[in-house]
Amino acid sequence: MLSFANRNLIKYTNVLFKTIINRSTVTPIRLITTNNRRNNNYNNNNNNNINISINNNNNYKNNKYKNNNNNKNFISNEKKGSNRSNINVGLLNIPELVTLQGWPNILKKAIDNIDHIYSRLLPVRIKDNSTLTQLKEALYLFDEISKQICNFMDAAQFVRYATPDNPNREAISALNGMSEYLQKLNEDFDLYNILIVVRNHRLYDQLPDDHKVFISEMIRESELNGINLKFKKRQELSKIKELISDHGIEFVNTSARNSTSTTKLNVPFSYLTDHLPQEYIMRFPTKRQDGIVPLVATEYMMDGILRYIPDPKIRESAIKLQSVSDNYNYICLNLVELIKQRFLLGNELGFPNFSTYELQNKLLNTPSKVNEFLKSLSKKYKEKSDKELNKLIEIKKRIEPDNPDNDKIFTYDLQFYRNQVLNEFYKTHSLDDVSEYFTLGNVLNGLNLLVNKLFDAKLVFVEMGKDEGWNPYVSKLQLLRNDEAETLIGTIYLDPWKGREKAVGGVNHTIRLGFKKLNYLTENSNDDDADKPLDSFYNTKEYELPISIISCPLEQNNLNEQFESRLEHKDVEVLFHEFGHALHILMSRCNFQHLCGTRGPIDFVEIPSTLMENFCWDEDFLQQFAINSKGEPIPIEMIRTLKKIRSLFEGIDTQEQIAYAMFDLNLHSITTSTNRFGIDDNNKSLPQVLTEIYQEYSGIHGRVSNKFLIHFNHLYFYGSTYYSYLLAKNYSNNIWENHFGSGKQLTLEKGRYFQQNFLRPGFSQTPLSILNKFIK
Repeated sequence: MLSFANRNLIKYTNVLFKTIINRSTVTPIRLITTNNRRNNNYNNNNNNNINISINNNNNYKNNKYKNNNNNKNFISNEKKGSNRSNINVGLLNIPELVTLQGWPNILKKAIDNIDHIYSRLLPVRIKDNSTLTQLKEALYLFDEISKQICNFMDAAQFVRYATPDNPNREAISALNGMSEYLQKLNEDFDLYNILIVVRNHRLYDQLPDDHKVFISEMIRESELNGINLKFKKRQELSKIKELISDHGIEFVNTSARNSTSTTKLNVPFSYLTDHLPQEYIMRFPTKRQDGIVPLVATEYMMDGILRYIPDPKIRESAIKLQSVSDNYNYICLNLVELIKQRFLLGNELGFPNFSTYELQNKLLNTPSKVNEFLKSLSKKYKEKSDKELNKLIEIKKRIEPDNPDNDKIFTYDLQFYRNQVLNEFYKTHSLDDVSEYFTLGNVLNGLNLLVNKLFDAKLVFVEMGKDEGWNPYVSKLQLLRNDEAETLIGTIYLDPWKGREKAVGGVNHTIRLGFKKLNYLTENSNDDDADKPLDSFYNTKEYELPISIISCPLEQNNLNEQFESRLEHKDVEVLFHEFGHALHILMSRCNFQHLCGTRGPIDFVEIPSTLMENFCWDEDFLQQFAINSKGEPIPIEMIRTLKKIRSLFEGIDTQEQIAYAMFDLNLHSITTSTNRFGIDDNNKSLPQVLTEIYQEYSGIHGRVSNKFLIHFNHLYFYGSTYYSYLLAKNYSNNIWENHFGSGKQLTLEKGRYFQQNFLRPGFSQTPLSILNKFIK
């Protein structure tokens, strides 16, 4: 999921400058959710076996992973430059953040830089006799202002996101200071008029295509954000944007640390022990003298009840208990206010609702097109989802013959009867110990294998400076080219483990993008990048080095050696998905920061990340990194069993995702903003709207738990665009099949073509022109 990398316009602060504040990516939400090869037969004659070699990183205390083959696919930890763990380089390697009191200095530096650029830009008066070079230089200065804003905002918003339980007052104060400064820029018609004059200039048609895209985007965003409004209206709009930011961040942060209800579920001890696995029984509170166990509604315990308990009344009570939370009303209040303020934003700008406003530049650029796509997809999966539901009903009739509702599946039935289907499946299939093949270290080796095969690059662990990370488990990797100089492409910070402050699902944050430096732009303004060789885009003197953060809420089950922690296959998918966003950020090289990496439409930038999920299912690829402690690769039959399990409920799962996308679209298509907890035109509550849509598309009866609703933070990050995951899946499957031959053509030639024509351009080319090179 983009952050926040990246996708979410958290502040909506700027008009002329679309500051993508913590524009992150987020993985889709679901209700249901190291070792050498010892046998040379597994080498496939390609020397593709991979491992982690550890020499210097403090996170690796032993040399257990050291491999003597020096294979270029191993992730290594070669010491680079002057990185020394005893030197405080500041948070995120930002020198001013040696102490968190450095935020005022960073703010002052950013504003001073913008003022300096502004003083260079304003005297420029584009006239009819202005040269093409002068037009370009004016655009470069515009983008330089955008760079300064984004470099500041991305870092500050990430700190705010990463530490909600211990908010950094200096960072928040600095954010507010930048917001106030941006409001002044937003009201500057002289800046806006420069763009209009350039667009209307006689030499406009001679500008390179990416320059035209930049002008078009800047003007469009300026006008969509009210540059033409009168002063009082602009002030009102600014207030609305601040409220969107405040309510949105509060919704995300409070939902991430949502407290469990103190209400207990009282169940007979003997009944529980007859049905629950031992790991649940071990967590029981002390039973009362009457044999009752008062269960607290923890996520873990309620999952056990819904999955294993045959009594539908107990399961229904569990669903109801999940919907009770001490701060549920507060979370929902923030969500409702977020939706209402977004309606007001769209309304103030002349749109009937927020969705119409937000979808203007997307691949599906109207609510009706999104609606049509989702309905068409639902129809496509209807036969399969009905077949899967009928299978669940068949089992329910067998287990609950006297239940008058045994011809329906309710929300409190779903996990239990899915589990029954899985139990039947496992009678003839085995997935014992699948996680032993997916230690975190192995999965990182898989990512390294991917970049080596496709891009002739490698991942290398490097030491972090003192206080460079925000928690003890953060690691730092560099993506390097496999050339003689080991040219640095970019940096990734990896924060893999679950924490109280973590949002549900993986998140990718952009800290910096790979744009061309201003002095190179102005000194070489006549250069044409159209026929530029791919390798020349990764000149570290010419381009800034991008930085990405991957943050995931995975369960750490080895506290001594975090890279020995075993992951479920679904966790592997999350890491590959977020790594896809990171690659888009790290490998993009553009003239304009504003068009780099994941700066494009959300339904477009989800395609590379969704594409990377395919590697988690490719048999040949998996066998090269998914290796157990005996050096044995994951068996082919086990991979095929994983695929069969994925297909068991593919129809129901897809219909659920369609329902969530419809819910998101409907919420942001409201045309009123009145009552405190009412959200649609008929003043229905949030749970009512969600439940009705969920029942319509999934075919499952009963109320959706409030637990899901309050954790659906995509409503903030992806407002109106949650459908992007489903659209991206369609496109990415097409690219996987037609470009990469469904995994049979994972070659350097195919990879570099994808790098050159999809990852590198970012948003400097139109999304459709990029897709047309891959879609058949």
